Amino acid sequence: SVRGGYVPRKGPHGADVAMRLGGESGTALKAAGRHADIFELAAGSPDEVRHLIQRVRSAAAEHGRAGRLRFALPVRIRPEGWVGAADHQAVDVAGPPARLALA
Repeated sequence: SVRGGYVPRKGPHGADVAMRLGGESGTALKAAGRHADIFELAAGSPDEVRHLIQRVRSAAAEHGRAGRLRFALPVRIRPEGWVGAADHQAVDVAGPPARLALA
């Protein structure tokens, strides 16, 4: 017989699965602020990325999670000899850990 009709959820043992979310809508930011471990940033200018980070941190702060959220920044690898606009400026937004990760 089942007592109370409730079976407690049994999570994975010894596994830590990070919740990755992204998006730019208000709904996406609210969901990320509440649940995400890592926020997937959209490619954009340094100012656009900086603004998105601020919006996500504000959404996370509403749930006491502003300092627990990490960010993932897309990186484009160009073939040797490629001539075009530099995309690497967005790394400056994320700070030293991101620059070290790319070194």
